[in-house]
This record gives sequence, C-alpha cells and structure tokens, in this order.
Amino acid sequence: MEGAVTQVLISRPGQAAVVVCRVRDTRDRVYFPMRQVHTLVLADSLTYQTYYRTLQGVSHGSIKAVSPGLRAQLAAKKALGPRAKTASVVSVATLLRALAKLGVSPVVIESFKAAQCGHLHHVAPEAAELIDDTVEPLPQQVPTDFPVVLPACNVPAAKLKARYGLKVTAPHLLKHAPLSTQLVKLREWSSHDVQLDRDGGRISSTTLKKVDDNINTYLGYLFTYQSDRCPTLEAYLDPYRFAGYISYLRAKKSGKGRLSSVISTTQRVVSFLEATGPLQPGALRPLTQWLQKLWKQLNLVTPKNRKDIVTLDQERRWIDAADFQRVVDKGCELEGCLGNRLFWATDELGVKTLKMDLPHHKNAAAWGGQAIAFTMPPPLTSLFKRYLKWGHKILTDYQGNEREQLVFVDKQGRPFSDATFCLYWQAWLESRAGVRVSPQVMRHVFVDGLRSTTDPPPIAERGAAMAMGNSVRTWDAAYDTRFAGRMAQTAIDGFGTWRAGLVLQRAPIITTSVPTASLGNPAPTTLHRAIVMFPSIPARHTPPTEMSDAATHQQQQLAKDDGDIVIDLTCE
Repeated sequence: MEGAVTQVLISRPGQAAVVVCRVRDTRDRVYFPMRQVHTLVLADSLTYQTYYRTLQGVSHGSIKAVSPGLRAQLAAKKALGPRAKTASVVSVATLLRALAKLGVSPVVIESFKAAQCGHLHHVAPEAAELIDDTVEPLPQQVPTDFPVVLPACNVPAAKLKARYGLKVTAPHLLKHAPLSTQLVKLREWSSHDVQLDRDGGRISSTTLKKVDDNINTYLGYLFTYQSDRCPTLEAYLDPYRFAGYISYLRAKKSGKGRLSSVISTTQRVVSFLEATGPLQPGALRPLTQWLQKLWKQLNLVTPKNRKDIVTLDQERRWIDAADFQRVVDKGCELEGCLGNRLFWATDELGVKTLKMDLPHHKNAAAWGGQAIAFTMPPPLTSLFKRYLKWGHKILTDYQGNEREQLVFVDKQGRPFSDATFCLYWQAWLESRAGVRVSPQVMRHVFVDGLRSTTDPPPIAERGAAMAMGNSVRTWDAAYDTRFAGRMAQTAIDGFGTWRAGLVLQRAPIITTSVPTASLGNPAPTTLHRAIVMFPSIPARHTPPTEMSDAATHQQQQLAKDDGDIVIDLTCE
C-alpha cells in the first residue's frame, strides 16, 4: 500500500490531546497506524490483544500492510518503534466500528470522525514532536474532607487471596503515560543525592523497589476493585479511597510491617506531588497529618505476625543457608568500585581464603558508604569452590556464555534475579526437607536460634544484624519471637543475686574472730561471727487471740530481741 502521511490531533477525555499519523492512499481513503492508535489513545484502558481481536472481527479486509516507502515515512514521524520491520494500517470506518464496540469515549470517536470527514487539524512537525513527547499533568485536587473511621472492606472474602497488582491486572498502564512518566520522575526525585525540595536523604535501591511494589499494589487495587481504568499517582490524594485500601489490607490480615511500608510510601508520594506539582507549599499538610494519625492508631491496634515457635524449631537445621544480593551497576558513584563480589585473597602466609565484599547493600547510605566485607567460613568456602570450578563453568560454557561473571545462573546460563534466586532456594529446601521456607522465616529462625542457644556479646549481635541488612533494634521488634519471655526469665533468674546484694549493701556488717579448735582436728581454727545489724522493730500491741502459749512466748521473745542476726561462718 502506498500513500502520504500527515499528522492530526486526537482528543481524549480529561487528558491532553495526542498527535496521531494519518495515511491517505492514492484513492483518497484514510487509514491510521494500528499500533500507534493503541499506544497513544487506548493503552490506558485496553490491552493490545483485546484491541487487535476486535479490529479483526469487524475489519472485513480493511487492515492493510504498508510498503517500505510508506513505512519509512511513518518511522520518520515516530509512528513506529525503532525496531519495527512491518507496519499495518486500518481504515477509519473499521476503526470507528471497533471503538464503538469497545465502548471507547465519544470524545475519541468524534475526533476520528472529524478525520474521516476531512476536518483535520494539521500541525507542524516540531509542534507534533513537542506534543508527543510531553505529558500534561492531571489536575491535582487538594483534599479538604477526611474519613474519621475506616470503611468496611468492599471485597468479598473469596477474593481476598487473589492477585490484584497492576503488573498482573493491567501491565500496559505501567508502560505508558501519564503513569510511566510519573514513576520515572518519582524515582529520580527520590534517588538524587541532593534534592532540596525533599525532606531527608536519598533512598537505597532496595527501598526504591519496595516503593514501586507498593504503588503497583495500590493502583492495582483501584483498577480491580474501584473501577479506576486509568489510575495515576494523583489517586494518593483521595483519602477515602486510600482508607478503603487500608480496610482491604486489614481484611487480608496484613501485619504491622506491611501497613507501615504502605503508609510510608504514601507519605513519600504525597511529598513528591506537593514538591513537583502546581500546588502551593503546605497545601497537602492536612493530608500528611491525617496519614500520621492513621499510622499511629494502626500501630496500636495491629498485632505483629508472630511465627510459630514449633515451626521455627523444626526449620532451624537450615540455618546455614545464605542470601546474596546482586550488584547494582547503574548509578554506582563509588570510585573504583568492582561491585558485590566473591574473590580469592592470599594472606602473608600464602593461605588462600574466599572473601565476600558488598559495597552495594541495603544500608550503604546510612553507614556512610561502608562495605560489608568478611571471610567465608570453611564449609561455605568448600561448597563455593566446587560450584565455581564445576557447576558454574558447566552452566555457562554449555550455553556459550563463558564470560558471565555473576555467581548464580540458571540452566540457560543467565544470571538470577533476586526473586528467581529465592524461588530456586525455596524449591531446593522443599526437595530436601519437604518444607517450603521463605527468606523472611529464615531470618526469624536465625535470630531465634542464635539468642536461644547462645549468649552472644552485643558486638557479635550487631555484626550479624549488619550482615542481614537491619539492626539489633529490628531483631527485638520483628524477628526475635521470644524476646519478651527471654528477658523476663533472665530477670527472674537473677532476682536472688540482686536481693542478696541489696541486703549486704544496705546492712552494716561487724565481724569478730574467736580462735577455737574443731572436734577431731587438733589444728586451731577461727570462728568468724558476722553480725548483721538491723534496726530494732518496736513491738506492736495486738488484740488478744487464741494463740498457744508457745506461740505467744515466741512472739514476746522476738519483741524483746534487739534485731541482731548472728551468722556463724567456720573456715580453716
């Protein structure tokens, strides 16, 4: 198919107009590129598969493949991807039938009808590029009314375990504007070393990944259960919908850590929208205060998800398992950094040891860029030596990937992602022990086992916590399931020592020595009489009772006593 390419503006409800290429063939018939129409106009609400199947159902042969010359014209106007080798166009009549069948907004349909009738708005190429490459931000509404109680969960109990993230329900929304542009700007705003319109420092790559996950789940909830077909970050400015999401998480029995992470991400997004949007400084302060109050009360009423002690005891035999983090190559600013690595080191005596150096870890920024470096224990060294010499070599050489430097690779010689490594590790444990253990449970196992079977000094605990990527304070709050009981037992066990010390500290002691001879032993011994002086207790007058004569006599004798207690200590 041959023809000429021009550009027109297509309106969208509530969003900026987009520039779409129009193809007019030699018989003056109008067509539009199939892929570009979906990418710029429909991607926010429809998947390409749904759009393509609908077009096929109503096309009647009106979908055409373009010639190489026409494809070059479309590529020059950015209507095709940089790697596209083929392109198809669809007639306006077919496109209108498909849009009506899909229930697309009448505003969009009227724009394409105007193109069919010839009322086209031509724009200059430079103007088209400007409109195509920029995204007009959605209007931000400042919340003025806030819920005072959490609403009831509107999701049926049967669906609480269903996956609802945006990556599962509508992954195309994450790849197109305006959401994709907002996410890029949020990552840049959060990760710059110096960002003066942001409170606090930059966040690590691990925390940034958690922020992305929380945004994905919240917007997926709005898409799945709130019928929001085009969710954006502005959804965080609606406290009523966010309160509904919190009720949904509580219905799913989410723990305190999960709720804390979700609200922390919300506070970060709100700060980002206030700093980068057209709002006045401090306009979102009431929303920030409401979020703080919400978390303060959730923190009081949400119980911690404690692990079953019996399960921890059964799984403690897997305590030697190790967790590794891949190097973050992009954005590394450490001079001469070689990344997270395993390497052989030779000491002064010529002994080789396997060492691990982790400059990129979760708390690198908080620790002033200090790397975690340590020598691998002998059992792990032996295991790694066999794997690196044989297993890694076989996996990479067989697939022609001999230069792969990452330690853990799959059967195709490709490097593991963090999630894939965890899945393989869990499958390995399940095949050996018949139980599937997550890394989170293993952290509970390690901390509980370390503190239950030994009494490590504080320095050893701190070092282990650093290697795990957290702190001893986090151990007490989250991972040590028997922390309270263990501390109480330690106090009870030491109560006798404390009481004896208290008595000896408060009572003056007078010691007298008298030489004596012990029975059956001619050697002289010394009898020490330690008199612990207590103040005399005055006798109290009590009403007559039916006490025995012996008891009455004993009571009177104690009343006459001056309060001294004599302790006989015999030593050689």
